[in-house]
Amino acid sequence: MHSNEELKKIDSILHVAGLMEVTQQFPEDVLAAVHAANRVRAALQPPVDNAEEPWPPMRVRGTPCTG
Repeated sequence: MHSNEELKKIDSILHVAGLMEVTQQFPEDVLAAVHAANRVRAALQPPVDNAEEPWPPMRVRGTPCTG
């Protein structure tokens, strides 16, 4: 069960993301997504070095400029 503070935080995030209508229509699905995101976040260890990323850096493929 979530504490009142946790529920307020979740509600705030959903509101900012524009998901309030979806939350009202599919509350069980939204709650399942919140739990899944929490599990993933808990599985990621914080980096020792702040420059470190938990996934490889994104690379942009260069294309010749036809200016």
